[in-house]
Amino acid sequence: MKDLVRVVDSREREVVELWRKGHLSPGTIVIYLQWVRRFRTYCDKRKLPATEHLTAAGVGRFTRAYAGPRLRGRLSAQNSRNLAGNALHAWACALGALGVPVPPWREKCAPPLSPLMKEYCHSRHAHGGVSESTLVRDVETARGFLGQLQRRTKSIARANVTDVDEVSAGACHSAFETNGCRYLQFAPSVSPISAHDRKAAD
Repeated sequence: MKDLVRVVDSREREVVELWRKGHLSPGTIVIYLQWVRRFRTYCDKRKLPATEHLTAAGVGRFTRAYAGPRLRGRLSAQNSRNLAGNALHAWACALGALGVPVPPWREKCAPPLSPLMKEYCHSRHAHGGVSESTLVRDVETARGFLGQLQRRTKSIARANVTDVDEVSAGACHSAFETNGCRYLQFAPSVSPISAHDRKAAD
């Protein structure tokens, strides 16, 4: 059977190999590569670093601005925008699996700090000299620990080593879900493309 997929550079070749391991069909890969190339061209014309803009927000701006040659100046339909988002999300996840630094697909909005957590942050700043990035991770860990105690109706004074171990195990699992999953699945919404979707590719 003739291979429908044609790659234009080594980066596409590496990503396509990963997509094939993820059982994407040749037809789906062809459509995804079309959207990847359109996105890269869009970024090149605007002198934007393509990888840095490979986020849900950045891709959203691209799809809202894109008008293909067959559209005669009209913007893409919502179905096409969704398809482009799936393609570029799959591209971003594959790049991450290849070790390319990519930004988070969606920025997480941290909930407001409780009075206790504000006091904790103030203490760390005053006495620990920690960086902001370290403090963010510590706050997430502390929130998980307090949530664990709350679910067990325990006070901090009654916390023990088992409570700490379980929070640590949960943090490790969360880290794998966030980062390790990229090596197992290239996008949560990847699925074979229907004939209708292929018509909407432009």
